[in-house]
Amino acid sequence: MALLLYGVVSNEACREALSLNALPLPNSDVESDCATPQKPLFWVQQGQLAALVREVGQLPIDQKAVLDYGRVIADIHQQRDIVPIRYGSLLANEDVLRNTLEKQAEQYLTWLRQVQGCVEMGVSIPIDKDQQDTRPASGLAYLQWRRQKYRPDQLVLAEAELENAVAGCYRCCLSEVSSRLVQRTLSIVYLVPRNQLSRFQMTLKKVLANKPDWQVTGPWPPYSFVHC
Repeated sequence: MALLLYGVVSNEACREALSLNALPLPNSDVESDCATPQKPLFWVQQGQLAALVREVGQLPIDQKAVLDYGRVIADIHQQRDIVPIRYGSLLANEDVLRNTLEKQAEQYLTWLRQVQGCVEMGVSIPIDKDQQDTRPASGLAYLQWRRQKYRPDQLVLAEAELENAVAGCYRCCLSEVSSRLVQRTLSIVYLVPRNQLSRFQMTLKKVLANKPDWQVTGPWPPYSFVHC
């Protein structure tokens, strides 16, 4: 049996509130498409950190298992700050996990300080197709085309509009342009303090009132702001 790692929390924070063993855990009776009952969730403590894990014989790869995994992390995030781990992180046993937590303690503690009291919100903005094509042969027109291709004026203006609207409501943000088939999209994720979340959401609702093709996601655990 290997250990499937869900996330890492502050052991000290847990001791101050509830013992880890008494901390309510999400329902673990959900089964994946492989119809194999899941082992119970449990905590492994090491120094200032505690990791949430589950024993698995073989990593399920069906969609239901992945969604259930994400739901567990989201439920814990409702209770306390967590460094969420993306699906598929397996460790051989508790000794290996404790050794990993010990070696990477400072990094995990840094991430926990960074995301303390925050959730992740996202905005996706599609790039107009007519701003992607018609590559000039050479010269100044080509340089202008490259600038427009990778950061078109449309997106610069969109980012500025969002920044003017939500300034002061978030701690930090990240953005990237991604491509899927023929559609390119600007994705911006914000690290939003919980005490600013209602204000952030209300502000976004006003901004997006006349922008039906812009999409908002969240609140989520802060996946984008830790590199796990």
